Amino acid sequence: SVLDLIDAGQQLPTVRADQAGVSGAWYAPWSSGQGLMIDWIAGARTLFAPWFTFRPDGGNDPSGLRWYSLQGVLADPSADATIDILSNDGGRFGVGITAPRRVGSAHLNFESCDRAQFRYQFTADENDGATGLVTLSRLTPGVACADPASSVVAGTAKSLDSGLNGAWFEPASSGQGLMFQAIPTFDTLFATWFTYDPEGAADDPSQQHWFSLQGPLGSGEQTTLAIIRSTGGALNREPANNRQQVGTATLSRLACDRLDIDYQFDDSEVAGPFRRISGHRELQRIGGCAD
Repeated sequence: SVLDLIDAGQQLPTVRADQAGVSGAWYAPWSSGQGLMIDWIAGARTLFAPWFTFRPDGGNDPSGLRWYSLQGVLADPSADATIDILSNDGGRFGVGITAPRRVGSAHLNFESCDRAQFRYQFTADENDGATGLVTLSRLTPGVACADPASSVVAGTAKSLDSGLNGAWFEPASSGQGLMFQAIPTFDTLFATWFTYDPEGAADDPSQQHWFSLQGPLGSGEQTTLAIIRSTGGALNREPANNRQQVGTATLSRLACDRLDIDYQFDDSEVAGPFRRISGHRELQRIGGCAD
C-alpha cells in the first residue's frame, strides 16, 4: 500500500503532529481549490482534518463536490499522524445527524511548519481504491508552531482572534459544520463549510456539498463573509478554476466556544438548489474554548 512507502529510517527531523501549530488550511499549489483544514484538539489528543476535494473524474457540475474527514488520536509525542479517512453520506443541508464510515487511511508528515507530506489510500469500494502522495503547503498562517530544525517559531502568535480557529458544529446536525482560520495580519477570516445538498435536491448518491467563506476579520464581535462555491477540480489532480459567490453569511461571536451564523443564499441561478435559502445556526466549538 502507499502507506507502506514510509521508511522511518530515512525520515528527517519533523515538526510534531500533536501541536496546535499545525492547525490551519493546507493545499497543493498545483491543485488549488482543494485541500485540508487541520485542527488539533488538545484535550482529546485528536487530529481532525476535513478534506475538501472532488470526485476523481472532476467536472464543473456541483455534483462532483466531495469531502472527507481525517481523524485520529495521537500518542504523546507524535512525530507524524496515521489516521482514518471517514465519509459522511446521505445528509440534508442543515438538518439531521449523519454517522461516519471508514473509507481509507492517511498519513501526515510535517516536514516543517509550512510544508507537509500527505499520503492517502482509499478502500476498494471508495474511489476504486485510489492512492496518492501530495506535498502540501500552508495556505494560512497558523498559531505558533514549534520546528525542531530551527530555533525559530513560525506562524502567527496567538491573539484574541485565534479563538475563532478550529472546528464548529451544531449538535442537532452533527456530521456537518464549519472550519475557521483567522488571519489577523491581513484582517481576513477564511472558512470552509462541509454540508449536504438541500432536501429534495440531491444531485449524487453521497448528497455532499461544500463551500468556502472569506471576508474581513473585523475588530468587533460580528463580521459578514462571502459564501463561495468552487467547481472544476478533480481528486488530487486539476485545480478548481471556477469560483463563484453564491451568498453571504454573518457571524456573531457570543463566547469563546459559541458562535451564531446567519446565512442568505443569493436569488440567482448560480446558487442552484440553494437559491433564496436562508437560516440561522447556533454553533459550538469542538474541543471547547481554545487555550
